Amino acid sequence: MTINVFFGLDAKEELKHYLRNRLHHLSTVNLIFSNDLEEGERHRYLNSSAIFVGWQMSEEDFEHTQMLSHIFMPSTGVDPFLAKHKNKLIAQNLTLCNNHNHAYNTAQHAVALLYGLCNKITFFHQEMFNGKWREVGEKNPTISLKDKMVGLLGYGAINQHVHQFLSGLDLKFSALKTSWKNTKRPKHLSPFLPHQLEEFLTQTDILILALPLTPSTENLIGEKELNALGSEGMLVNVARGKIINEEALFHSLKEKKIGAAAIDVWYNYKPEVDDKGKSFPYTYPFHQLDNVMLSPHRAGSPHADLSRWDSIIENIQRFAKHKPIQHIVNLNKEY
Repeated sequence: MTINVFFGLDAKEELKHYLRNRLHHLSTVNLIFSNDLEEGERHRYLNSSAIFVGWQMSEEDFEHTQMLSHIFMPSTGVDPFLAKHKNKLIAQNLTLCNNHNHAYNTAQHAVALLYGLCNKITFFHQEMFNGKWREVGEKNPTISLKDKMVGLLGYGAINQHVHQFLSGLDLKFSALKTSWKNTKRPKHLSPFLPHQLEEFLTQTDILILALPLTPSTENLIGEKELNALGSEGMLVNVARGKIINEEALFHSLKEKKIGAAAIDVWYNYKPEVDDKGKSFPYTYPFHQLDNVMLSPHRAGSPHADLSRWDSIIENIQRFAKHKPIQHIVNLNKEY
């Protein structure tokens, strides 16, 4: 029986070749790319597909899912998709899976942000760009990482890589996650559970967030939690903006209730352009602060890295061979 896999995205020729080459040994698998279809053919092919691969489905798409059983998302964060379609997934008994293949690159970006924050890289770059040769000196000293406690909020694929990248330094590590039952925990890592959040933050010097946005994690970090991090505490957020309360974060930084922050994820992804032609993905003026490093949600780069599709390929192979599917999202927990 032929298994139609429908790619509901603008797949480049390099990606098509990569997918076909990696799956050519499965004679039952037929790959359908929506950008190869004539106008009006999308729903006819979608109706005969068992797997949908993509970031977005329209309301009309869901009306043409006669054979569909699985949706594979080529990204880690599924919250935007669930916000629109959770009830449909449950009603139609569809299985949603996400993709962890860009975890390595996201972790690399998190570590780069941390180093940049501690060493004031962007500040000194701008000083030299403006022709200021060593004028500020030790007024802006490097923040030493030595003997700091790194608190990993979330200990999935991303923060496991972060832990690996930083393990060669003189650092201590702790991590907080929902459960440790099925997680292989390194020896030199102090484990915490959600009810221990305040204790976890109080002993943390550097907080690195890499956890999903769900109803239980939205605004997880507010004024109280930032106060627990302390005036010398730093944070790096490569998870979702809304995990940290925006107002509390801005005022904690402005009033130096925490030391510094590097932020890659934001609060408004469709910001209006102001009268100067500028747009900012937040309500409060983070760009006016002197203790932040701003990044435009690019931790998963490079998106052209074809290996990021390997977990999608693995799941297609598992589906074809009737093996257990990986990275299934719990629709009740939303991750």
